Amino acid sequence: MPLGMNPEVSVHDSDTNEWIGPELPLGGITGIMAYQDAVIARNRADARNEFTYIERGLNLGWAIQVWLNGGTILARRCTLGSSSDTPETVRINLLHAAWSSLINATRLAFYGAHVDAATLIRFALESAYHAEYFTDHPSAVADWCKASDLPSLDERRKHVRDFDTRQGHIRRQIATGCRHDQNLEKLYYELCTYGSRANPMTVGLRLNREATDGANLGCLSFGLAHVTRRCALQILIVLEYTLALFRNGFPLYLNERRDLMSACSLFLIEARSVRDAAAMEGASMFLEF
Repeated sequence: MPLGMNPEVSVHDSDTNEWIGPELPLGGITGIMAYQDAVIARNRADARNEFTYIERGLNLGWAIQVWLNGGTILARRCTLGSSSDTPETVRINLLHAAWSSLINATRLAFYGAHVDAATLIRFALESAYHAEYFTDHPSAVADWCKASDLPSLDERRKHVRDFDTRQGHIRRQIATGCRHDQNLEKLYYELCTYGSRANPMTVGLRLNREATDGANLGCLSFGLAHVTRRCALQILIVLEYTLALFRNGFPLYLNERRDLMSACSLFLIEARSVRDAAAMEGASMFLEF
């Protein structure tokens, strides 16, 4: 019998039309989420160093976006064009999308929902890839944005796919560039192969319980310290890339905030050292789930 299921207990309220039937496992969705919240401290402790840097980086990303989208800077940007699909605005929005996904991926990592976090990390990396590409090819933005004006989902999908082909495949163009960190390409391959596809490794990860004092209910886990740390490192790698694109992509505005520029540069150096230290310790940077 599933955990928490009591066939003798029924819940029935004809006035409110609430659940009719046996008691919900784990106390229903609220109970499941309470279980998730209860493992946050344990999982955060398993990758304390990585999550500390992730917190710093996410806060820094927020500060940068507030500066770029507020007051004087926003007014100046609007003089260059009020449309939401100007190259500059599209790049800012893409990096905002990456940053937002990494926040939610971090929360899932706190829950020990590593497979679900990987899907968001992949989306963040793809968004950052596009932001970098449009930095070098601003004239391509208008063509890319045409997809949102098409009437059907199939037409939009075809336009985005054909656009990528016309541009010589955005990810491939970025990956072969002299500035690109090849670790990102390895990470992307891993996320596509294991992190966001149904396969024995990802399904097994939801069932695996390696530690005697751990648990894994699929939507949460604890005790899988090496996997939690690996997931945190994935987030940190993409966060480092996203902040580097913010710093390098908008110097005209960020140079007016030397504190943000200095904090960003310092973070990028320290985050890279965390990644390198993990590799030297023997922690798998590209663990196959």
